[in-house]
This record gives sequence, structure tokens and C-alpha cells, in this order.
Amino acid sequence: MTKEDAKTSGQQREEMALACSLRDEELVRRRESDLGAIRTGFEEGNELPDGYELRYPGSDEWIGRLTEFIVNERSCCPFFTFELVVEPNQGPIWLRLRGPGEVKAFISTMVDYIDALPEKE
Repeated sequence: MTKEDAKTSGQQREEMALACSLRDEELVRRRESDLGAIRTGFEEGNELPDGYELRYPGSDEWIGRLTEFIVNERSCCPFFTFELVVEPNQGPIWLRLRGPGEVKAFISTMVDYIDALPEKE
């Protein structure tokens, strides 16, 4: 990828609309299933400059759940950048949700991650 390609790709991400493509009934179903488990199952949450990171137990079950979550979210929320970090020796798993512009506000509104994150001291 050339520098010009990278610049164009970055501009496209910045211009992408921050809106979920799911219809209301689909969004309700998703919140009750995938998002509910992801939102309540994390052990720690941290704010990032362009999103949030959430720490989960290091089990194979959580790798599967988080991978499924990413696959589902990519289809309806294409503006997210997802990072899944699996630490060595069965250590924790980190899910990072990042994106351009107002993605943090979108996460807060659509998924209520902010309310579920531990208070910072």
C-alpha cells in the first residue's frame, strides 16, 4: 500500500457514517444476545483515545464469543476497528473497539459500555 492509498483509506474511514445498519427489532435482539454477553462479561474496561478496550477471561469460550461478536458487528457497523489480543499462558483476552470521530459516543449510546465500565479514580 502506498502512502497515498493509506491516506485515502484513512479519509474514507473518517467520512464513514456512524450508524448501525440493523433495523430496530434486529438491534433489540442483538442487544439481548451478543451485546448483553459482551457487555456484562468483561473484567476491566479502559478508555482509549479513539474507543475502548475490555478485558475478558482467557478461556477458549471467550475467544469464540468475542470472535462471533466481531463477525456480527462488522456486518452492521463497518466503521469499527476491532482488535482481539489473546495474551500468552491462558492470560486475559482484550477486545478493543476503535473508530473515527464520535465512535466513543456511539458505543455509549448503542451498547451502554460507558455505564458498565468501572469508575476511574
